[in-house]
Amino acid sequence: MAAIIVAGVVFITTIALAYAVETIISWDSAYVPLGLWLNALVGGPFLALFSLQVARAESVVTSRFGRVFCLIAGIAFCVSLVVLLMQSLSLASISNAFLTASELVPFYGGAIVLYAVLVVLAALVYLRPLLKGIPPTFPQGVIACVLVLCGIFILRFCFYMMHMTVGIGL
Repeated sequence: MAAIIVAGVVFITTIALAYAVETIISWDSAYVPLGLWLNALVGGPFLALFSLQVARAESVVTSRFGRVFCLIAGIAFCVSLVVLLMQSLSLASISNAFLTASELVPFYGGAIVLYAVLVVLAALVYLRPLLKGIPPTFPQGVIACVLVLCGIFILRFCFYMMHMTVGIGL
């Protein structure tokens, strides 16, 4: 288990660092690795708890371990909203000869709101029973994981839409 955790940390960190490319000015910021880490810390607890539930380890899921994972996901979600807002505000200042990064994703604010709604719905579906010490049902776990992953994928779609190079390529 320790090796899996270390591999996960290395994997997320190397992916985050892979986007630090000076010629892609909209990706070369501190928000990108921070956002990837926050996505992992928001979605990871949902997936981990659901995986434990599928493995029939409900006692682990409803224990202090489950509540700590809920806390991690909650804190990461709140921090991610702040980081997303800060990143959104910075997009107007990132530009090349043709346009600004905010023009590439004019719907970014709406995407952030949709992400927030999906994660909150997932928490209501899955984490609320856990906080009461009740194991969520299998369908609740599936629905919650799908909601969280959809929210994260919406943000990733926006991230790739804001691809802007220094030169003339968009």
